[in-house]
Amino acid sequence: MIVPFIMTMLTIQDRPYLWAFYKFLDYAKRRNGALIAQEEYFADPSELAEMGRAEACNKAWNEHNELRYDLPRKEDFEFIKKYMIPKSFEEDLIKRTGSINDAQMYLLKETDGKLKEILGKYMDEIREESADGIHAFITLCHNPSLSAAAAERNIPVIHFEIGTFREPAYLKTGYFDLDCLYGAASTEKRYQAFLSDIERNPVPVLSNKEILAIMLKKDYLHYLNRMDDKPKYEMGIALGYAVWPIYQRNTYCDDSELLYRAKKLYSVDELLVRRHPGDPLGAAYPRYDYCRDASANTLDFLLQCKRIASVGSNLSFEAMMFGRTSYVLTECPYTYRAKRVIEDTALQDYDMYYLNFFTFAYLIPFSLLWDEDYIKWRLTEPDEVDIYRKHLEFYCVQKGIPMKILESDPSGRLHKILEAQDYNLEADYANVKLKPKRVFTVSDYKKEISRLKKLLEEKRQNT
Repeated sequence: MIVPFIMTMLTIQDRPYLWAFYKFLDYAKRRNGALIAQEEYFADPSELAEMGRAEACNKAWNEHNELRYDLPRKEDFEFIKKYMIPKSFEEDLIKRTGSINDAQMYLLKETDGKLKEILGKYMDEIREESADGIHAFITLCHNPSLSAAAAERNIPVIHFEIGTFREPAYLKTGYFDLDCLYGAASTEKRYQAFLSDIERNPVPVLSNKEILAIMLKKDYLHYLNRMDDKPKYEMGIALGYAVWPIYQRNTYCDDSELLYRAKKLYSVDELLVRRHPGDPLGAAYPRYDYCRDASANTLDFLLQCKRIASVGSNLSFEAMMFGRTSYVLTECPYTYRAKRVIEDTALQDYDMYYLNFFTFAYLIPFSLLWDEDYIKWRLTEPDEVDIYRKHLEFYCVQKGIPMKILESDPSGRLHKILEAQDYNLEADYANVKLKPKRVFTVSDYKKEISRLKKLLEEKRQNT
């Protein structure tokens, strides 16, 4: 049995992990499985639907986000074993730590004896009642108390999240890490194992353009033509959530400090700042309005910049794929091979072996996060090259790309990968409509304002 665990004390939204809870509810009810979550998540779904929560009532939202669970009903809870983390525990923890933010930070950093005891009791009950036992726990957010209780019983914990490559531009990916995603991700350890594996069991190693030709959806393949464009900005800042304790557990550096440090290095004309489109608090930094990005998507944004910096944005690895120097200020999966200090302004090249590993071995196809057979296979600790091949084949099937193309002569491989998708890169480049649009800098706007002022003054003098 794979047992899901849902818990967070984030205050930015009511039940922020509701989408994951309902996906796991759908998973558990089909297997008469168990589900551990905070008490509030087990509320009647019809009540949350009345509140307008898309997760509970919007099938189109569900399909758009590739979750594909049956919309929840109250009766679903009759087919699972419910294990609730009581509200009283949270209230007691807030009293013990001083505030809800302190409680959240504490749970992300420390093992709490009381929570560990509650979870240990639940684990023992699940194992006693299930002939299949517990193969693993799967959790959206690192919780040291869960990890400690599971480790005492030799049960692995899978940490997952939506991956670096996301819709609408890319085939959707997920993170799958047996260590942690925030502070002790297994990236470096697994990459070294990958390098060792391919010495005796070679795999196709692709260029970054070839990787992107596989991962980008067809409507976005024309961005391959812009990878060699000369960037207009020295640094792009990819902002995150205004409040995100998962990152704050590792560093007190936030977006405002990142902006402050960047401004000390670069002039007004050299910076471009992109807000996080999903930030529930809608964080604004008026001091930096002069360099705010208005690009339609992340691809347009990062292609304008030589460097991309973030506290911990998925854009950081996306930037590596497009040949941009990447800075990450906190511990997360893509920290490895990124720069950590933005004051180090030297541009950076990337090892293609690493870009291939991260895309095709570390990240996983999003739909496999919910595939029990896949999870059980991963728990057998297969070789990194086997994981790599499985994922690569999965993406090639989605795109209709024969695997034999990837093992062909590299000199013509990109053309063949695109041809298999009925896409002609050269023809797209020749199409004027798909040529990159001019991006206006702050200097351009200043010149235009001066020109308009001059025209206005001349008009006044003539009248």
